[in-house]
Amino acid sequence: MPAKKTMLKDWMTPSILASIRIKDKLYKKYISNPFNPHYKTKYVQYRNRLSRVIKHAKEMFTYSQLQHTAGNIKKQYKIIKNHLNLPEKACSSFDLSCFNKSTEAELADDFNKYFADIGRSTADAIQGQITPGFKPFDYAITDHFEFEQIIPGEICSLIDKLPNKQSAGFDSITPAIMKRYSSILAPILCHLFNSCITANVFPSCLKKAIVTPIFKGGSLADLGNYRPISIVSNVAKVFEKIISGRMLRFINNHKLLHANQYGFMKGKSCSDAVLHLTDLVTKKLDNKLKCLTIFLDLKKAFDTVNHNLLLQKLSSMGFKNNFASFLKSYLSNRTQSVKINTVCSNYRVVNCGVPQGSVLGPLLFILFVNDIFHHLEEDFVTICYADDTSLTLFADSNNTLFNKANAVTSKVYTWLCNNLLSLNINKSKIIKYNWLSSVSNCQKVYIHNRSCDLLNCECPHLSMVDCYKYLGVYIDSKLSWSEHISHIMKRLRLANVMLYKLQNAVHPKISKIVYFAFAQSYLQYCISSYGSAFRSVLDPLIKLQKQSIRLVTKSNRLCSTASLFFNEQVLSFSQLYYYNCVCFLKKNETYIANNLVKSRSIRQSSFVRKTMFTSTRGQHSFAFRSANFLNFIKGIELLSKKEIKQAILNFSTYDLKANGCSS
Repeated sequence: MPAKKTMLKDWMTPSILASIRIKDKLYKKYISNPFNPHYKTKYVQYRNRLSRVIKHAKEMFTYSQLQHTAGNIKKQYKIIKNHLNLPEKACSSFDLSCFNKSTEAELADDFNKYFADIGRSTADAIQGQITPGFKPFDYAITDHFEFEQIIPGEICSLIDKLPNKQSAGFDSITPAIMKRYSSILAPILCHLFNSCITANVFPSCLKKAIVTPIFKGGSLADLGNYRPISIVSNVAKVFEKIISGRMLRFINNHKLLHANQYGFMKGKSCSDAVLHLTDLVTKKLDNKLKCLTIFLDLKKAFDTVNHNLLLQKLSSMGFKNNFASFLKSYLSNRTQSVKINTVCSNYRVVNCGVPQGSVLGPLLFILFVNDIFHHLEEDFVTICYADDTSLTLFADSNNTLFNKANAVTSKVYTWLCNNLLSLNINKSKIIKYNWLSSVSNCQKVYIHNRSCDLLNCECPHLSMVDCYKYLGVYIDSKLSWSEHISHIMKRLRLANVMLYKLQNAVHPKISKIVYFAFAQSYLQYCISSYGSAFRSVLDPLIKLQKQSIRLVTKSNRLCSTASLFFNEQVLSFSQLYYYNCVCFLKKNETYIANNLVKSRSIRQSSFVRKTMFTSTRGQHSFAFRSANFLNFIKGIELLSKKEIKQAILNFSTYDLKANGCSS
């Protein structure tokens, strides 16, 4: 019987292979004579020397590969992943035995049926809760939307901005193909798009989507544990970008979208929504008010949007007449096919929900849910990021607060049912804030059905929690940020392990890229909110960042990091916090107008906060420090982001702390 052939690793050399065989022989001698210390010592010493040689060989091989692929970030990232043995993405192949199916085509059809029908079935389950005589909110916009003619140059510009990906819809047209032939395609597409607008028809071929199920977690056999990732035609994306651009101009001119909607809007982000929420809670607690936040989780929100309701709302916003007919054509009779491995299912019609994977879909969704702000009262604050909704309430006493919470949830639930949106009660949570201790034994907040008998109520209630993950940030009831900082520390420890393993294998420039990708990306997300935590909570995180910069620069572990951050042009934690806070203020002039005022001093013009804070935690908040952020660097309003970063690098952590810009 022939010997089994083993594929040698690329870094393996004949001398290392020979050394491995010698090591194996020494090991056999040691095993044969376990009580002989000579054999054990000889084996252990040789094994350790060989381990160092192998480690060096791997590092040199990785280094040479990275040098060979200089300039190609994708290939370099793949090489680094192999060197660090990082896990691959979730496998997209399917084991038919888990689903009791004999062919991939059967499984693809089952997935397609589930994904196509889930929105309709979820909406049908709450049909009985609709208030009789319900009518959507009327925006009463007398002006109506007029679609401007498309020009070829506009299409060329949008094609050039398409991402350099290999993804393509059913037509197999990739962005690379469109970019290569943009000068030829632009006039043709321009004529076709203008003809579609004139005829009030969205082409059926552009309403097709290829769906790939991605496993989220739980049982492999449960179709509900898979997320549908839709890929539409790149031609459709260009057309939809033109449509959404014109719609947004009309929306902004008439101020149709509420300021507290942060989802899918230019100049707004998750960080802004989280900062708005935490800033608000801090102010209310500082004023000795009782405060809680209700976090709402919706089931299949994008899939359950009713087309008739959506078109009614759009019509009252001014999207009526011919353009309403065009939008109706865009939404109706969309088809999708599910791809399992290499097999695609038959196409199936989807007549509920906004198209996922599209450009226009998210905009239509936030327009659909926008009237929640008009439906609710003004004595509490609603903050939305698409379907992630938080309701923050405040009152003088706990009894008043929870009475208000029950009234609010009743109104919200009624609005959701009337709009055929389903609330996931098990995943919706409440945080009752208290700076001193965790809250327990609070009153319950119920979700009452329309047919509920209050005397014999058996309706479910929302759970009270001490910590909730909102938009990727762990918000705790004390606003101490300890839970979120612990989460970031885990990421930084992993990043530091990676940097340690790469120390001798890559150039410092590559290590710096790894630092930005795996460390700073986590540090700077919502740092304007959690960066206001007490120094005792932040210190362990700051130490990990200092360890990261020492690993990037291959410096001694006792080396001072101030010069390292400056030489590498990397912002330390305090500098990063200040930079992100200033960037937020520069793009949010309304925040400055509402919270700050210019002093009338003849000698020096500076910002003064309108609200005073009495508590220690309040004096650590973004709202309290906002005036200091703008006053620290003179003329900061006139500087660009790059100039601000250069100015910040010249200031130490001590300078920022002394001027009230960091903890």
